Amino acid sequence: MSEGQRREVVELIDHSPHTIESACREIGISRSSYYRWRELVHGPPPAHRQRSPWNRLRPQERQAILEQALAHPKFTPRELSLRLADHAGVSVSESSVYRLLRSRGPLPRRAPEREPAAKQWRHRTMKDEVTVVVHSSSDRLREAISRFVNYHNRERYHEALRNVTPDDVYFGRREAILNRRKQLAIRALVARRDHYRRTVRKTETTGTGTPEVSLNSPPDLSQQR
Repeated sequence: MSEGQRREVVELIDHSPHTIESACREIGISRSSYYRWRELVHGPPPAHRQRSPWNRLRPQERQAILEQALAHPKFTPRELSLRLADHAGVSVSESSVYRLLRSRGPLPRRAPEREPAAKQWRHRTMKDEVTVVVHSSSDRLREAISRFVNYHNRERYHEALRNVTPDDVYFGRREAILNRRKQLAIRALVARRDHYRRTVRKTETTGTGTPEVSLNSPPDLSQQR
């Protein structure tokens, strides 16, 4: 199809009373072809239309993730996310941790948790010290068993226990921990919303750069506190 024909198709769809999907189906092209041709005809969208979410991580949150990742290079994104909440007072999702780490080339490579072997890798390694390694004495074996029990009961976050440790459940701390994480997540969203608004206001006042535009307006989180 020539450039002129593509331009004509784009104009037909743009002025069609039907939806883009219906117009593309009627003409016999895919939606991806329409959008690709439209960009060739009209050029890429202007910079001010590039959208960025209002709840993107703040710089201090990204820094906290990187620090924890360097301190615990064998932790999965899920473990890092939970440790940040419980020990650093930083609420970030597992997916946010993963995306940030994936974008940082110098950091140690991690297998994503969705790979079956990655989830239990660290647990099996600790267990192997007891069941596979041949110890030179009974004292060494007892030390290995003690390390595994301590890790399993006090350090390992169990998904079946709603991402707390067995000790947290046994000593009745689970509900308090889950509630604290929930409140921390709400405060984090409020902080990101306020940071977003300050950034937009500063941009509009100084006239430098392009204000970020959110797909959705920042919500009112006051009722969730």
